[in-house]
Order: sequence, then structure tokens, then C-alpha cells
Amino acid sequence: MNQRLLYIVIVLMQFVVLTNVTLFHSKWNGFMMFICTGLFILGTYFYLKGTGKLDPHDD
Repeated sequence: MNQRLLYIVIVLMQFVVLTNVTLFHSKWNGFMMFICTGLFILGTYFYLKGTGKLDPHDD
């Protein structure tokens, strides 16, 4: 359950940054997108690892 909540929070963070970039034209767009994209990929990894979908021995 915690992995799903983490994943949802990170997805919402991506939408907040996208809204910030497209509507408010903030000055740190590139830097914040870089950080949030890294966090999104990390969260996706933890989510998939928590669900067992990254186990190479699972047939």
C-alpha cells in the first residue's frame, strides 16, 4: 500500500510542476523538472520492486 501512495504522490508532483511550467513560467523550470523526473523514476522503481514485477526469477 505504501508503494502505491508513494507513486500517486510522485505523479501528482509531476502534474504540479507541469502546471507551474505551463501556466506560471517560473524561473527554475528546467532544474525542478530534472529533480522531479528523477524522483518519478525512482518512485516507479520502488513501486515495481514492491509489487514484485522486477523479479527476474518470477515466471
